[in-house]
Amino acid sequence: MQKLPTGISLDTISDGYDSGRIGEAKSLRVYLDFFWKVGPKTLDELLEKLARSGYPIDCLICDSFMPWAMEVARSFGIVGVLFLTQNMVVNSIYYHVHLGKLQAPLTENEISLPAQPPLQLGDMPSFFFNYVEDPAFLDFLVDKHTKDEEDYGVEQVRDEECIKWLDDKPKEVVVYVSFGSMAVLEEEQIEELAYGLRESGSYFLWVVRESEETKLPKGFEKKSEKGLVVPWCSQLKVLAHEAVGCFVTHCGWNSTLEALCLGVPMVAMPQEADQSTNAKHIEDVWKVGTKASVDGKHWKTVAANAVGEGGTMAVLYMEAVVVSELWKLGMTSQLDHGDGSIDDSASTPIHFFRIMLPHNLLQGTLRLPTRFVSKYGKHLSNTVHLKLPNGAEWKVNLEKRDGSVWFQQGWKEFAEYHSLAYGHLLVFRFNLTSHFHVSICNKSCMEIDYPINKANHKRTRINSEDIQPPKTQKTTQNKKKCNSNFQDTAFDKKARDHKGRLKNPNEGKRNMEAVGNTSFTVIMKSHHFTLGQMYVPHAPIKSCIKSGEQFVTLLVGDRSWRVKLRNYRSKSVSYFTTNWSAFARENNLKKGDACLFQLLHCSDNMVMKVSISRKMSIS
Repeated sequence: MQKLPTGISLDTISDGYDSGRIGEAKSLRVYLDFFWKVGPKTLDELLEKLARSGYPIDCLICDSFMPWAMEVARSFGIVGVLFLTQNMVVNSIYYHVHLGKLQAPLTENEISLPAQPPLQLGDMPSFFFNYVEDPAFLDFLVDKHTKDEEDYGVEQVRDEECIKWLDDKPKEVVVYVSFGSMAVLEEEQIEELAYGLRESGSYFLWVVRESEETKLPKGFEKKSEKGLVVPWCSQLKVLAHEAVGCFVTHCGWNSTLEALCLGVPMVAMPQEADQSTNAKHIEDVWKVGTKASVDGKHWKTVAANAVGEGGTMAVLYMEAVVVSELWKLGMTSQLDHGDGSIDDSASTPIHFFRIMLPHNLLQGTLRLPTRFVSKYGKHLSNTVHLKLPNGAEWKVNLEKRDGSVWFQQGWKEFAEYHSLAYGHLLVFRFNLTSHFHVSICNKSCMEIDYPINKANHKRTRINSEDIQPPKTQKTTQNKKKCNSNFQDTAFDKKARDHKGRLKNPNEGKRNMEAVGNTSFTVIMKSHHFTLGQMYVPHAPIKSCIKSGEQFVTLLVGDRSWRVKLRNYRSKSVSYFTTNWSAFARENNLKKGDACLFQLLHCSDNMVMKVSISRKMSIS
């Protein structure tokens, strides 16, 4: 018997595989079956030995997934105590099984428990749909973090390598991927993860056990500028590191608790045991992550599609980024909790978000989430209204087909006008009167600059002589109070030049007539100054945009600035970058100012005239 410095003694029982442990078994099921046969016998022998030694056991504490240990305790007449190592919701499920209120295998499609949201079959612990003994108790037998003494130095070096690699990365940009010590992924799953992570172009730290490394695709680099694959790391240290932005996890309870405590958003990919129940709460109750919707058994059929643009892993990564950004902005508390407390204001909870995928743009449709339709479908009419922060309101028809509800007629025009591109994020708030409040963010989760529309807000006024929207804009006037961050803003009726001097009030109108529809207006926001760049919508200048970079001459009065326009044509995104800060500074631009950009010339050197209207406070 080994004596520890603290006075605690350690001893062992046999699992039947003393020389090679679990590696000797042909499968996990074979291991479990054999351990359940020999475990009670060897525990009985240990208690007998301790009783003969003069140090009999008074109390036996065991993991709840080894019920046979409680039988052994009763046979010795000693107290047995269960140490519950899973989510209390899982304990509640087991309790209802004990009461006979739940039967395995389940026949109901939906289960209701006190103080819990409705649970689907896939949200239950795995033994309900596999009807086999739950293997999660192995987490008790195999310490996830303790290594043999002879390996400690090696693992310390590996741990230091991970932290050093993370130290060189920006804040909250690294995707950490780990499936614990026991989960065994199929080769197709490993391949999909590998290609998905690589094609995403994002930083990632991926823990792949040595026994799983042979499943990595041939030629996949274990260490690169973007990614690092390791056999082990100190998970707490990694999750606590400021470079980590999200956690792709199997949702083991230890991993879930660590991520919750350290504030790391999760992409849930449950494998077995209680992990599906944990994933349900990560997504729908705690609102701190998103759940992968593809069943592990079906990954092989989707692997080929998953690694392309809009594929499974690309979407999962973008969803992880979205959750991470919502977490950082404190917006997770705004997600709909299902209590029905919904109003027509900016405080309306977020009901769902959608990431733009290629088929959304090519087909000109967008599917509403099934759960949203199930809950709020009775409040939807054939025509709905999409209301944006700038007051614009778009009519879009709904179509029901293949058991789903889609934004149909009007959606394509909405997407084209706002230059929606692959990876753009749309956040939807629903007010129960067929009106959706919609916010649009680019791939960096930064809200775009919306075009000014015709809306006559009660508390926002824009001089029609200075700033007008493109005539092709298909919007209706918003007759309700605007709930955007522009609601306390108004603009001078007279535009000013780059020194703040008053300009001819009719100049903006004449300019608008001269350029027709090739114009757009941007309201200045804080990030236009702090980041030194400005988002440029593609629709008004689409015919002039080139691949890569080009220079644009911006004219204000008799002065000009040469500003670089960086184009991402495949993503329909452009930004003013180099010299934009100088333009903003020398024209004394402030947050809330409105800039009307009018295209005058489109050739090797694009020329735009800029009319500026200054923000003024309402008394």
